Amino acid sequence: MAVDNSDLIDSCGIDKDSGDAVLNIADHLPWSDEGHLIALQAKINRYLDFIESGQLIGDYPAARGRPVRIAIWCKYPPDERGREFIGKAETLLSSVNCRLTCHVPSNT
Repeated sequence: MAVDNSDLIDSCGIDKDSGDAVLNIADHLPWSDEGHLIALQAKINRYLDFIESGQLIGDYPAARGRPVRIAIWCKYPPDERGREFIGKAETLLSSVNCRLTCHVPSNT
């Protein structure tokens, strides 16, 4: 499971602290990779389809009535293009009542 496989949901669960239903993206690609943003966009679009189609609730009934968040878990910190992309994706997703968070390693 990884960002470059848009056919799969990497993982899904309920955040025990916030109560959010969280769909996780495992992002192992360097931001210098030419296909990174395209792969990430395809993955986010797949997740959005999963949410909007009702499949999230069908597959994970515990997500019903909970805020939904997509969390990107990056191996590498985003570069300027990556940060711009994530900002735009946050805005787009917020318009459909979904949050986006991006997590980067703390040792970089």
